Amino acid sequence: SQPQQYNRNYIKMPFEEAISLVASRKVFIRGGYVYVHESKLLAIIIADYEQILENALNIAFSHKHIWGQDHRISLLAQSLPQQYLGKSYVSKRKGEIDISQLNSLADRSMPLCMRSLHLRLRKDHHLLHGG
Repeated sequence: SQPQQYNRNYIKMPFEEAISLVASRKVFIRGGYVYVHESKLLAIIIADYEQILENALNIAFSHKHIWGQDHRISLLAQSLPQQYLGKSYVSKRKGEIDISQLNSLADRSMPLCMRSLHLRLRKDHHLLHGG
């Protein structure tokens, strides 16, 4: 079913097509339909793409007896499970934090909960279970 234009900022679509946004409460629900803000459409497109890709890979692997004889494709297919295509969390900033800088950085850079744990650790030299 095709999404219908509700107004300039929201798209009306069937409930089942926006499950990921329903789970995170980012849509308005009424009468079996969800109203999705246009800024959230990318999440739906990505979820659909991931589902299509997963189905296509399952079909491809079920036909391994056909393409498994080609050494080039076989090597590529065997390496797929080890590939990581997500965001890289490696810091782009150079330099390291020295232990002597930790207290001053804690006061200005740590969130309140972490700062509280750090202060308790400095005071008592240990933390209780759960902080």
